[in-house]
Amino acid sequence: MIITKKKAITYLLLTMSIVYLWIEILNDFELQSVLSASFFPIMVGSLSFMWVYKTSKNLKGKERRIWKIIGIGLVFHVTGNIIWFIGAVNNIIYQAPDISYLFWLLAYFLFLVALIYKMRLIGSGITTNPYLFNTAIFIIVVSAIFIQYFVRPYIASAESLFQQIVLGILYPIVDISLLFVTTLLYYLSRHTKDRTVMLCFMTAFYLSIMGDAITAFMKSIKEYYQLLIEPLWVGSLLVIGFAGLFAQRNKSRLFETNVTTKDKESSFPYISISLLIILVFQSAHWQFNPMNIGLVLVFFMIVGRNLVIIGKNKKLMLQYRVLAFQDSLTGLSNRSSFKLDLEYAIEKASKDNSSFYILLMDLDRFKMINDTLGHFVGDQLLKFTTEKLKNELDSKSRIYRLGGDEFVVLVEDGSVEKCEATASQIIGVFKKTFTIQQHEITITPSIGISSYPGNGKDSDTLFKAADAAMYLAKGQGRNNYQFYNSELNQLLSRKLTIENELRKAIIRDELELYYQPKFNIQTRQLMGMEALLRWDSKKLGRISPAEFIPVAEDTGLIVNIGEWVLRRACIQTKRWQDQGYPSHPISVNVSVQQFKQSNLVNTVQNILKETGLHPMYVELEITESIMQNVEESKKVLAGLREIGLKISLDDFGTGYSSLHVLKNLPINTLKIDKTFIDDIKVENDQSMVKARNCCRRH
Repeated sequence: MIITKKKAITYLLLTMSIVYLWIEILNDFELQSVLSASFFPIMVGSLSFMWVYKTSKNLKGKERRIWKIIGIGLVFHVTGNIIWFIGAVNNIIYQAPDISYLFWLLAYFLFLVALIYKMRLIGSGITTNPYLFNTAIFIIVVSAIFIQYFVRPYIASAESLFQQIVLGILYPIVDISLLFVTTLLYYLSRHTKDRTVMLCFMTAFYLSIMGDAITAFMKSIKEYYQLLIEPLWVGSLLVIGFAGLFAQRNKSRLFETNVTTKDKESSFPYISISLLIILVFQSAHWQFNPMNIGLVLVFFMIVGRNLVIIGKNKKLMLQYRVLAFQDSLTGLSNRSSFKLDLEYAIEKASKDNSSFYILLMDLDRFKMINDTLGHFVGDQLLKFTTEKLKNELDSKSRIYRLGGDEFVVLVEDGSVEKCEATASQIIGVFKKTFTIQQHEITITPSIGISSYPGNGKDSDTLFKAADAAMYLAKGQGRNNYQFYNSELNQLLSRKLTIENELRKAIIRDELELYYQPKFNIQTRQLMGMEALLRWDSKKLGRISPAEFIPVAEDTGLIVNIGEWVLRRACIQTKRWQDQGYPSHPISVNVSVQQFKQSNLVNTVQNILKETGLHPMYVELEITESIMQNVEESKKVLAGLREIGLKISLDDFGTGYSSLHVLKNLPINTLKIDKTFIDDIKVENDQSMVKARNCCRRH
């Protein structure tokens, strides 16, 4: 059977009308009228059971279990009506036997169990939903009115203890519980199809509860009118069946809910409170009764809810403050917190006529670690750095993370000596290597220091001074600290000028190559040459590579410059060969920035093809800094070797590589750093140089 909302409403109204007309027509025929009162619930209940049973067969898992429980409840309900039908045939009575009430009570209890089971499936999130409070308020109001006007009169007029307990107490408890659960689940429904299923259940139980309430009232006044209640109970059973049809048609999860529904205030609990207040005013002159109790409960619930909301708001404010002023990765105070604390420190120092220092720290080559080993390793390195700084520095030194790999330490009420001691402690933190995911990482800090009031009397000036000092520390070889001084502005200004002029150097043809010969010291024969880059700026004059190469690397200009150097060196080498000079390989340095380019191998191939130089006459020199990502380095080096180029590793022993790593890399030559051969005086100091041949790969 295909069911729609429109059809469901039509069938419901039609069925209730047929029951009404049937009872009205047979009103003068006592036996037929009594039999019809149980016949219609039996037929409609059986039909609904078949629909629900089919639904339980089509669904799986916990949804099937819920529908099975509802189906069993329908069986109990039909059984109760059959017992009443048998009793009516034998005795021709309107009053159902007590056993029928027990079966009907069990049926509604099973319906309640099924819905409570669904509540359990939803989880604890439902307790935080705003509809829970609204529904609870509504149920308390309805319960107070229901008990006052229906339950109490019925208990007072009940003929037996059974009726007082079952009909006067248990029935109202189950009815009110069903009212509460169905209303709450309806408002929590997420999808339209689920909402339709839940709307069916809510309608069914509202009709049933309405019938129970009217029955209780009629019993209290010793009257009974089938026309008022029988259509309601029959309609209730039919709508339960419709719920099964909707669930079966949509093949949806029963009442799938959204426990994160946004707070939406509903007017119905407040309208019901207003109604309760009006009834309390009009009833019993404020004597103790269920409505007074309900009003008191509602009052305390509203007060309690407001207290809970106030508590949650305070908690949220604390969480927002943490998010606003604390770094989520390291747990340190963040940039916003540093700005506030720095302003406070300036105000305090100005009043006390005291001084303080800020130490701005940047991790050298951190971006390279992030790019080669991944952001997870970079984040772990920042966490380890934070822990070590906390352990090494005293409690008076406040640490902040400004973002990325940039930290700042605020040293209040300190002397120059204390500031230097703090900076030395920070540098000492990084003397040991960090081990992260089996990677041994060596990293160093560069620290810039500015002081109040010597280097500025406002936060921006102090921070700029510390930033300038930090760049000076990087320019001095990194892994050191520098105090701000007036000469820094000139240095930074020159660095900016160098950067601007270097961008134009290739266009102006200001760059040139010098070729340094390489000799075999045993045979004293020429082995090759190394291309050395020089810059003679028209504006700045001759600039040392030690000054402009770091600027080129920091700005990314080194990529274009590196290509220019390789192309020019290949052109010159090919020209010498064409002029009849002996053929010797040319060595060209490749920067880390070039090595990280995905098209490096293709670029080298294109330059060789363009210049016509054979690959065997080109040797690329790389530095140890590319060894942080061994797997990627192996791929690039293998590609270069496949072309036919030779690879040499420059400044071996000063960075990241080690012999067990090198044995897996396609390296032809190792160039040992000069620090290993400076001041060789005794035989033991010569061992590394003498062992050079065993380290060569051909």
